[in-house]
Amino acid sequence: MANTTQIEKVFNYLSKGNTPTEGELRTRLKISNATAVVSNLRSFLAEKNAIVEVYSNKRKNHKGHPVTRYALGMCRGYRARLAPFGVTTQKA
Repeated sequence: MANTTQIEKVFNYLSKGNTPTEGELRTRLKISNATAVVSNLRSFLAEKNAIVEVYSNKRKNHKGHPVTRYALGMCRGYRARLAPFGVTTQKA
């Protein structure tokens, strides 16, 4: 198996449609500082002019405590630009 970086692990996990919290990234992917890795992933995607972006969605868990879930989504404006070509962001 090829050696993957933490950024690649997080990107691959998010690209499968998962919306993990910082704690889930820590336990499932063995990442000690998940917020720093997400920040580095955001910088990497911006540097590469990617059409996807990492979004943070703040919610409350079942106990009422605030948690942040991370998700991968299209950057603003790309959906409208790609719509005439039949590209949609909705899952089939």
